[in-house]
Amino acid sequence: MLKQIKQILIRKLQTYRPNYINESKLNVLIQLNSFFTKNSWLNKVEKILVNKNNINFVFLRKKIQILRTINYCDAGFLFDLSNSYLNSSTKLKVIYLGVSGNEFNSSFMPELKVYSSKGISAKSISEYVLANTIFIINKYNNCIENKVFRRWKQNLIIESEYNSIEKFKIGIWGVGNNGRAIAEKFGKLGCQVFGCDLKVSNDFPFIHKWFLFKDFDKFCDEIDILIISVSSDIGKKFQLDYNFIKKHLKHKYIINIARANFINQKDLKKCLREKILSGAVLDVFEKEPLPFYDSLWHFKNLIITPHISGNINRFVSIIQEDFLNKIAMEFNLKVKI
Repeated sequence: MLKQIKQILIRKLQTYRPNYINESKLNVLIQLNSFFTKNSWLNKVEKILVNKNNINFVFLRKKIQILRTINYCDAGFLFDLSNSYLNSSTKLKVIYLGVSGNEFNSSFMPELKVYSSKGISAKSISEYVLANTIFIINKYNNCIENKVFRRWKQNLIIESEYNSIEKFKIGIWGVGNNGRAIAEKFGKLGCQVFGCDLKVSNDFPFIHKWFLFKDFDKFCDEIDILIISVSSDIGKKFQLDYNFIKKHLKHKYIINIARANFINQKDLKKCLREKILSGAVLDVFEKEPLPFYDSLWHFKNLIITPHISGNINRFVSIIQEDFLNKIAMEFNLKVKI
């Protein structure tokens, strides 16, 4: 009932065309944030588009403004989009999703061209994973704590014998753009890399052995480090819990750069507390920002980062160029060489 009422209110809101829409021009809606600013967009437009005067750029920040405007625009750049935004009379022809993991389903509008920033941050994510893997297996994270307390303490780092990263069997759960970039990084270092995905891809040389999702338990049995890089819809079907980790990932490492819902966070704490896991690296959490009172902060065998491995705000210029080139292609606009 509430969903229906919300939909009625949205449709009512969209009845009135905003006065900043120019029917004689190509209307392009751009959602702003603290990094994707109006000035940065205008500077990029000046550098890329020749006939920019034929375009009416509509810069908005608030969701309610976007809901009201989107169906009167020809193209849009948004960080978030759901099917409820669009109606049957929409003018929208091209949409670009700044956040590649957005779950917008365009199947009901086959004529709508949907692009995203997917793959743009793959190199950054792969470097993040490699750096933090080396950190956690060597317990270098303890050096950060030592520095905070100004202490010269070696025992936490050297108590275990050195093992080169190339001795570890790397398991990548989800071998898409990010997974492939991660596999390449580890493969070039001489690591054995195992991939687990919906299907086997024999054209990628850095995966030494493939597993299907249905054989996920066997995949986990063979690896030393589980890197979670799978798409968001899989997490709705499967979640790592205490019993699974204890049975298939004991004394191993988990690195999650995908979605928090792939791991039961309460069970993860129990596994870290009982030293069932050797360690973990988390860039995503059930609640973000992670509350200061959350007990995850206290685990020495855990590295926490504030959702930055592939943060799109680190790729502003690249994403802006990609979007402007996409609309130039779709609407036959001239670009500067």
